[in-house]
Formats: sequence, structure tokens, C-alpha cells
Amino acid sequence: MPAMAQRILRILNLTSLAAVLVFGLAPRLDLRAAALFFRPGAGFWLVNDPWVELPRRAFWIAGDTLALIGLALWLIAWAAGPGRQVPGRLWGFVFLTMALGPGLLVNLVMKPLWGRARPADILAFGGPHRFTPFYLPTDQCGWGCSFVSGEAASAVAVAAILGVLLWPHLARRGRRRALLGLAAFALLAAGLRVAAGRHFPSDVVFGGLLAGYVAWALYQALDIGAAAGRFTVAALVADFGRLRRRPGVSSAKQTGEGRGG
Repeated sequence: MPAMAQRILRILNLTSLAAVLVFGLAPRLDLRAAALFFRPGAGFWLVNDPWVELPRRAFWIAGDTLALIGLALWLIAWAAGPGRQVPGRLWGFVFLTMALGPGLLVNLVMKPLWGRARPADILAFGGPHRFTPFYLPTDQCGWGCSFVSGEAASAVAVAAILGVLLWPHLARRGRRRALLGLAAFALLAAGLRVAAGRHFPSDVVFGGLLAGYVAWALYQALDIGAAAGRFTVAALVADFGRLRRRPGVSSAKQTGEGRGG
């Protein structure tokens, strides 16, 4: 296993252990953090603030857009056939990181399985449901539940993908700046959901960790370390050119031109 992959796995494991200990031993930290953004009579006043909602929508759109781009380029790589400059598995990594982490595991498995009510929906903040710690599955919610955060998972997945694509092409200083920028992106996306009363801190932390583990596992399974270095704009343009020059594509184009004439 490459040294960088080992380091990332170590960070994920240590962060997971710390999160389990902190939120397991002091579950009411979730309530205290949510209470910072709650006002009696006004509720979670930031939920409709455009300075919160607009970035939140932008983060969500960024995740969906990246997933669609990954799927499209994966299909194009398959259609281009052998000899392409950018390995198709790189685009498979982009799509699957978004689809399996935020898409499948978070929204279709964890949320309905855990059933945790969102902060705005619990008794402490004027809702009908009771607060439950992160480690206790419950029946307080049936769909679109609090644990874990899909948007935090999506933000971490986007950050992981961009980091993988950029890393081989950056110098040491550029890598540091990229890490800081991507970390800020993920933290801001997660923090906005806490401020709006839609998630507890433990929701966003474990959502981000889940996405991180999915990205790491796919990175290893698909051998993305070798593939990412071959991604450049010039290589991508060349692969598009190969697709246009394929015999089947050229014949179809010529047939269409002949019928049109």
C-alpha cells in the first residue's frame, strides 16, 4: 500500500475513533451545538437566510454535477475503446465515489436504518420527536433523516475526488493550498447544515467519514494512484478525438451526411 494511502487510512481511523469517543461519551454535545443556532420563538433563524441557503444549494449542485460528469466520461471512455490516454477507471472512481457514498450508503441505507430526527424536529427545539444519540437507531424518522448527513458526505466526496485529480499535478506548496481549500469546502458545507438546524455535529462528522472510507476503498480497489497521473486536459481532448475517429462513429456520420445530401 502506498505511503499516502496508508496515511489517509490512519487519519480516517484516528478521526473515527475520536468521534466515537467524543460523541459517545458526551452525546449532549450535539444538543449544545445545535442550541447555538436556535432562538425561542424564531427557531433556527439561519435556515432561510440566503447567505446560508445559496451556498448550500451550490454545494449540493456541485456534488450532483460531478457525479454526472463522472458517469458521462466513464461511458465515453468505454465507447472510445482501448488505447485511450485517460484510464476509464478514473471516471468510474469519480462516479462511484459519489453514487456509493452519499447516494447509496447515506441516503438509501443509513438514514432510514437509523431513523434519527433532525435537530429542528426534536422536543428541545419545538418539534414532536425526542433526541437520540448517534449510536442508538430509533424510529423517530422514516425518510430524509438526520444520521448521517448526505450533504456532508457529498462535500467530502467532492473534496476527495478533486484532491485525487489535482494531486499528481501540483507542487508541494500547491498541494498544501489544495488541501486547505478542499478542507475548508467540506467544513463549510457541513457547518451550514448544523447552523440551519438540519443536522447535529455527529451527523456531519460521521457522514464525512463514511464518504472518506468509500473514496479510500475505491481508490485502492481501482488502482487510482496510477490512473490519476495520466489525467490531463490534453489527454482528455485526445480521447474525445479517438471517439470521433472510431470506425463505427465515422461510418454513422458519413451515412447521415449521405442521406442528408
